[in-house]
Amino acid sequence: MLRPLKIKFMTIIMLIVAVMLAGILGLVVYFTKTNTERDSIKTLQSMLRMARMPVPMSPMGAAMVSEEVPSAADSSWSPVFVVQRDGSGELFAFGGTDFDLSDKDFLTELTETADSADDTSGVMGEYHLRWVRGRTAFAETYIFADITDEEKMIHGLVRDCILIGAAAFILLFFLSLLLVDRILRPTAEAVRRQREFIADASHELKTPLTVIMTNAEMMTEDSFDEGSRREFADNILKMSGRMRGLIEGMLELARMDASAAAAEFAPTDLSELARENVMMFEPLFYESEKTLTSDIADGLTVSGQREKLSQVIGILLDNALKYSRSRSEVTVTLRPQGSHCLLSVTSRGDTLSKADCRNIFRRFYRIDKSRNDRSSFGLGLSIAQSIVSEHKGSIRADSRDGVNRFSVLLGRAGK
Repeated sequence: MLRPLKIKFMTIIMLIVAVMLAGILGLVVYFTKTNTERDSIKTLQSMLRMARMPVPMSPMGAAMVSEEVPSAADSSWSPVFVVQRDGSGELFAFGGTDFDLSDKDFLTELTETADSADDTSGVMGEYHLRWVRGRTAFAETYIFADITDEEKMIHGLVRDCILIGAAAFILLFFLSLLLVDRILRPTAEAVRRQREFIADASHELKTPLTVIMTNAEMMTEDSFDEGSRREFADNILKMSGRMRGLIEGMLELARMDASAAAAEFAPTDLSELARENVMMFEPLFYESEKTLTSDIADGLTVSGQREKLSQVIGILLDNALKYSRSRSEVTVTLRPQGSHCLLSVTSRGDTLSKADCRNIFRRFYRIDKSRNDRSSFGLGLSIAQSIVSEHKGSIRADSRDGVNRFSVLLGRAGK
């Protein structure tokens, strides 16, 4: 069930990663290539401007070359050569390059290609040359630069970006797997609990339904007397009551799960509420030959829903009544704890393991794995936990040496 969801998550994440990596590395290549081209063109245009300047003459009539002006043959520059065409159409070429500058046909092809362009600069991909052109005082001047090394650098950068992108993609793929597993862990747990809930609910409903159907069939047989039929009817009524209790518990949990709006809370006297529940349960404990005592502090008020908080106390007392030892004592305590109220129900019974203390608030969870105890469905403590969570409180179970304690911590009103 979760596999398609996991695949969808991974697909979306890796698509985003791929787009981001392609965008970032593509921008790196683009800006590097653009800046390199711009710097190269600026250099060629600077050389063209220097070529347009009048050359100062020495007193002996020789041309003077400024030390600040870079020469076309300077080894610190990329291979550059200059072609000039005078008024008669004669071509002259000079500079440091691997090209044969004595080949007039080659030079003519270069200059004609440059002349046919709409711009004053460009690239001749066939020869791996970048060029600029302009008019000087005595000739049309063309400056060409070999961009083979520049192209190799860009190609190397593209290759490196592809390798880096692939490595980053693989690394992020495995990191995304871990992330998706972590994200889907609560969902997987919810699905697992949902399946357990459905399986347990089906099991709990199946038994009373089977009893009802069996007793109903037996009532239709003529071989049973009136007393037996009355017994069958009592069994049907009893099992119907069990089913009603189970369905009401399930509906209560469903309502809590589906509740989106915040509940309306009001100041509630928790001390008074605890005493009322103790008084209601005292006869039941007396009938079971158990003792119910209380130590309840006065005037402890919380913000919440009175009916639901009373339900929590009732669930804890009912749980203690069912599972405490015979002729034992159950104690209800309520005391302030800083800005909170601590309600505890302590009883003696079978010692709970740490796993039981953690899982006892799960739906349909029962300590008796064989399900021999049919007096409980394992929903009460789940309902109590949902109510306490709704009131921004906490509930926990502790067990040691046969003493079981259920504690509820709620914030005090106005604190």
